[in-house]
Amino acid sequence: DAIVSNGGCGSALAHLLISSEESVAEMGCSFASSLISPLLTDPRGSGKALQQCMGTSSVGLEAKDDGLSSYRHAALALVVGEGSSGSQSEVSCLPSLIQIIRSGAEDSWGGKARSLKLQVVAGECLAAIALAVGHIVGAVASTPDSSLYLRARKALEIMEQERMYDVAFGIVTSASSRSLDPSRNTPRARLREAAGLTLLALSSCSDAAASYLISNKAVSKLLTIASESLAAPSALRGEWASRGLCYLETSAMLLLRAWKSDDPSCLNLLLDALDAGAVGLASRLVTSRVHLKHHDRAYSQMRIKIAVSYMLSAMFGIARADDDKDNAVGASRLYSAVDADCAAALAYGNPNETSGANGRTDLVASTVFLLSATLPYALRFANEEGDEPLPMMDLSEACILAVGGMCGAADSGASKHNFGEVQQSKFSHLRSDAAQMACKTLTSVKNGTAALLPSVLIGALGESLVVPALRLTLAMARNGHFEIRAELARSGMIVPVCDILQHSLSSGEQYTFSVAVAIVKFCGPCLTLDRSSNGSVAALQNCIQTLSCVLMMPESGGEDVNRRQTRMAPKNEALRTLEALSSNEALHGSLIDV
Repeated sequence: DAIVSNGGCGSALAHLLISSEESVAEMGCSFASSLISPLLTDPRGSGKALQQCMGTSSVGLEAKDDGLSSYRHAALALVVGEGSSGSQSEVSCLPSLIQIIRSGAEDSWGGKARSLKLQVVAGECLAAIALAVGHIVGAVASTPDSSLYLRARKALEIMEQERMYDVAFGIVTSASSRSLDPSRNTPRARLREAAGLTLLALSSCSDAAASYLISNKAVSKLLTIASESLAAPSALRGEWASRGLCYLETSAMLLLRAWKSDDPSCLNLLLDALDAGAVGLASRLVTSRVHLKHHDRAYSQMRIKIAVSYMLSAMFGIARADDDKDNAVGASRLYSAVDADCAAALAYGNPNETSGANGRTDLVASTVFLLSATLPYALRFANEEGDEPLPMMDLSEACILAVGGMCGAADSGASKHNFGEVQQSKFSHLRSDAAQMACKTLTSVKNGTAALLPSVLIGALGESLVVPALRLTLAMARNGHFEIRAELARSGMIVPVCDILQHSLSSGEQYTFSVAVAIVKFCGPCLTLDRSSNGSVAALQNCIQTLSCVLMMPESGGEDVNRRQTRMAPKNEALRTLEALSSNEALHGSLIDV
């Protein structure tokens, strides 16, 4: 902090970097690297990019400091500067670092190429800077007026002006990189991985970078690179990360961004991923064993499963949106790939405990099994209130999102979807099969332990899992048959869902309110009156009172059509839910009182 506040990352360092003397430039790069290298070597430096993109991460200005904030401030200072007065410097070190990398490019304009050693250090500095900017932009987006966020946005603008993503993508896909032995730890392998980390960070926060990568069909190329190098430990970060992890995470990031933003290119991205063998790769990685006795190796394997789960969530989400169309090319191709992978597993492997209800050993059954293996461990850890040795919570969250996508969960806002209606399509039966498997996992009671779903919904595994679990619950209820809804109702999840409904109504969270109301609409009529359901019946009775209050909310005139429709949506949802609950005799007394 003292170095940064006294201008140690400003013009003097930039002049060292542009020196024609290799030793001088190397000294400048090494100094810059010493200020920010923990952003690469510490797992927390790059561990929340996908969660932030999905909108489930709790990282923010108010969150507990992860110990890397000073390094992120130093990374910002290298781009926008920060003198002792706090004003921004006119000289940025970023162009000098990029020029060092460009000098070794195969299509360089003919200038003198810097040494490979210098390029590697400069590439690592650029990767750390990009990770810092991506983290800050994603973490404090909810407070866009903060000085830290504004400085990060300024740094991102400079990075986009310098076309940093173009340089990084060129290194990753260059002929010299393609010829690398993925098992060898060489300087060029370090440079390529640093470029991959740069792409991951930029794709998480830069629309320009994401558009560039999508237009250059980066998903298929990055998945191919990842499949070739996932088995080797990172040449840059150590054994806690796989060498191919950054490429897999970047592919997942691009798919997630396109899906969440309803980008017209998302269908083409899905098809590119399928052409690159994404389903086969995901199936192999989901079913791979985690060696818990070796901490770093287990951490690496879990990070891979987390990335795969987010990728699957986006792929099935895109297919779900495409299924509403007449031709449903994306959904057809995805489920055909899942069937082909299942056939290959049956032909060349042995059915095991990952088989689904119909004996299918496919990607969906394997992902549900991964969720069933992860949640109990994470729940035990949460109850122990100790330091988490492995990213089990993050893996649980990712698995919930992936299974939710397979069950047909919708991610967009309530204004675009009528959650309370069942929509039949060509592949509805496959989503129903997935819902049946997921329901069995989340509602079953084993060895006297309570069902997992209510514990997740009350926040026992953290607040970040509540909304993903709520989406998954709605997907199971909406796309499953009556027996699934009845099993969900018997699990006790109605109590936390009704609490979430009331809280979201008072806080104005319309999406969460709409999801909770739809769950009550589907599962409330299936609840039977017995001793074990007293709490759920009481919760539904209170929910009826809440929904009746929604119907009585006053209306105001002079609104445009869109605002009126948005304001009337909760009333319409409440009315349809009360009508559905009227079929449950246990609730007639409460309905009569209304």
